[in-house]
Amino acid sequence: MPDVIDYIAFVFRNLQADTSRKTERIYEIRKGDCGYSLIHKGKILFNNFPLDTAIENIEISVELMTMSENRGIVFFHAGAVSDIDGSISLLFAGSGGGKTTLCSMLSQSGFHFEGDELLGISQEKPLTPLAFKKAPKLRRETIPFLRNSGRLLNIPGEGGSEKMLTYWLPDEKENAIPGGRKTIRRLFFLRFSRKQPNTFSLLSPSEAIKYMIDECHDFSARKKVAICVMLDIISKAETFQIEYNHPEFAFFCIQEGWASLLNRVRA
Repeated sequence: MPDVIDYIAFVFRNLQADTSRKTERIYEIRKGDCGYSLIHKGKILFNNFPLDTAIENIEISVELMTMSENRGIVFFHAGAVSDIDGSISLLFAGSGGGKTTLCSMLSQSGFHFEGDELLGISQEKPLTPLAFKKAPKLRRETIPFLRNSGRLLNIPGEGGSEKMLTYWLPDEKENAIPGGRKTIRRLFFLRFSRKQPNTFSLLSPSEAIKYMIDECHDFSARKKVAICVMLDIISKAETFQIEYNHPEFAFFCIQEGWASLLNRVRA
């Protein structure tokens, strides 16, 4: 099914696989009269889904495979961007908190896209962030914030254009990998609500740990390892909380305003 392969290739185009390793997780995609199905080792993972929902489920399956086959890495539900010096900013938020919107906006404004959903941290010292650079899946309200750069892919589903699934792939230049080792410098904990005022504040290490635990995929299974990784990150990074009712405020804080705002907060 060339159309399905093309969609999958677009979504995962910027991921880098370790070609020295092999996997037994071979998937089979079948198209039936009522939709698409995904099979692994004879087990149906999902059955008769429309194309957009099938692509989403394939995306989730790849994320789960990545986590299950890399047990030496602690994974977080977080977005990430890096600057030209290789300094990484991590964006933590629950679903709908603005990670994808802000990572997409920032990657068009001098930052490099590292991922909008899944970030791995190697336990080796110094800690090394490992990007999961699948194409961001955009909400309809995010699209107006994007400039005319990168490529949009609309995947049809049930319900016509109103229910269409949209992915965005950054341009190669915008998605370039800075040279040298990348270091986590800043953590931003995001809270979005149209009813709350815009605020920017410093977080204490204990507050930051609490938020990171909530967004750590591996915490329940590997508490000790996960906490050691979190403490190592926080000991070297500045931590902030951004409560906002419009993406432009959070964008400003992360892109260029965090330094001046930090001085004002400390004063």
